[in-house]
Amino acid sequence: MLSFTAMGRNDGPASYQQSFQPVPESAGAARGFARGALTELGLGELGDRVCILIGEMSVNAILHARTSYSILITRPAEGTVRVEVHDGNSVRPRQKTALTVDPLTYGRGLVLIEATSDRWGVDETEQGKAIWAEIDA
Repeated sequence: MLSFTAMGRNDGPASYQQSFQPVPESAGAARGFARGALTELGLGELGDRVCILIGEMSVNAILHARTSYSILITRPAEGTVRVEVHDGNSVRPRQKTALTVDPLTYGRGLVLIEATSDRWGVDETEQGKAIWAEIDA
């Protein structure tokens, strides 16, 4: 059964947040959480794109931040969905070069995030960082 926290806001639509442990299995659970949240927001048709984003962001948190992480999904404006992954590591992600990674298995996450989203970025937080992406519906 899908479990998530819906947080109502006085100034806009609900947001959905769930925390995960930095273990490989959590990436699949994070994608399942995202699909459920999108269904609740009436944006189920964005499931494939959002799951690519959530999958890549989750794997980055698991492999690089190595801290628990949380996912926040909101609809900041009509026609836009925003996904954020917050972790406890303040080191900003950076795109790898072919010389620094095995190109068959690592180094494409940020490229996929950029290609899949309409906008994305990284914000510093008190606990670490938040990588975010937006998709226009």
